[in-house]
Amino acid sequence: MTKKKEANLSGEKPSVIKSMDPEFNEWKDKLKKPEPQGAFFEMSQRYQVAYSKVLDQQPFWKKTVIMENTGQEDRVVNEFCKQVVELAESDLKLN
Repeated sequence: MTKKKEANLSGEKPSVIKSMDPEFNEWKDKLKKPEPQGAFFEMSQRYQVAYSKVLDQQPFWKKTVIMENTGQEDRVVNEFCKQVVELAESDLKLN
């Protein structure tokens, strides 16, 4: 067996074969790496995490009011939303 096949059997990743054409290599590298999703995607994730964290901290009766809200004005829901926005927009690390 060749050394490459032995490496594959041991669970190691095989070495990547590079082309002689540098443009092809650049194109191939771009295919492997996903483009960054941008600030919008990052903020949406921050809001999802903030929502979960703030909801988990609420007492049971407030969770019920928040989860069953159908869009009407409610003081509890407004306070909850304000806390979510403050946490998501803060510089704190959420994870």
